[in-house]
Amino acid sequence: MHRTTSEEWVEATSRQLAEELKAVGPSTTEELADEKEPQCELDSPEEKARLEELRAALDPSVLEKASEEMLLLTLRGRRYCVQEAAARLPLYLQLREEYKLDEYSDQLQKDVACGKVIATGSRDTAGRPILLCRMRYHDASSSDTSAMVRVMLFTLELMLKDPVAQQLGVTVINDCEGLTTAHMDFEVLKVFFTGVFKRFPGRVGVVLVVNPPVFVQSVLSWFVQLLRPRTQKRVKVVANYGDLKEYVASDQLPMSYGGTLGGLSSDALLACLSMQQAAASPHKRPSEAFVQRRAARLPEHATSGSIVRIDGIVGIVGIVGIVPALAEIRRSEPTRSVTVEKFGRSSTIWVV
Repeated sequence: MHRTTSEEWVEATSRQLAEELKAVGPSTTEELADEKEPQCELDSPEEKARLEELRAALDPSVLEKASEEMLLLTLRGRRYCVQEAAARLPLYLQLREEYKLDEYSDQLQKDVACGKVIATGSRDTAGRPILLCRMRYHDASSSDTSAMVRVMLFTLELMLKDPVAQQLGVTVINDCEGLTTAHMDFEVLKVFFTGVFKRFPGRVGVVLVVNPPVFVQSVLSWFVQLLRPRTQKRVKVVANYGDLKEYVASDQLPMSYGGTLGGLSSDALLACLSMQQAAASPHKRPSEAFVQRRAARLPEHATSGSIVRIDGIVGIVGIVGIVPALAEIRRSEPTRSVTVEKFGRSSTIWVV
């Protein structure tokens, strides 16, 4: 049977990607594979002791750059192996600097706003938070490989502010509905498995590939051959939205995916970006109209997702752990204010 030019391109690209990843070696794929239970309970004396061991093992120059939040993320992500965490943290700091994760940019704003990467605010049956990728909204002509990697890292970091996620990892749902080769940037996959996973401290628990077209199945068939057997089990092809319920309960799936949860929204990530922008440019405080629009658009199911402002900077409680200490504040409660330490200073936070 005669093959189309597109089919030939897919096979050639798949082979090339497989060869490049194979040359790097299997160690780059280990971050999907760990199913062990955490060795310490959160905030337990054992965890605090491991944290002090990590501090002692780190070079002072690294400690100076790393917040306690970063130390805990790395320690929990490395399953409390102090030696692994001490080796990973400097690489993580290097990764953050390379992709400018503390800096606001218009490109990042656009990549978040288009909805191609969303922190859903829901969890799978194992308790892992869910990151949804919809690459049909990706425009490779205006968002290059570096920008795509950055928005992924930005979203993962926010999700991993949740201590439970730091221990268990996250679940990625890659929704391939409407995907064409024009949307694909195979370089992103290569960068993640050759440069990002070796430096990022968090873990991906399961990758669910939903409704994959033929060319994605072709790429996967080459890609999974490079994974260790136990890692291969963590990459699942899901034929349709209905089959997602094997991994995610109905009340944790949006209605558009056959569940009962409200609609999807990028508002949590956009609000965090507004915080980042305001921190970088204090004169650019978000307007009251901006706050009201965000409040009106917030999904009704996000009971811990109330809009807040931190010294005039817009944020959202709970959805991605922006201010996890205030997760008890609910939309239904009257307006109230709480003073907490945030960004190294005392800040008044209140529900809009």
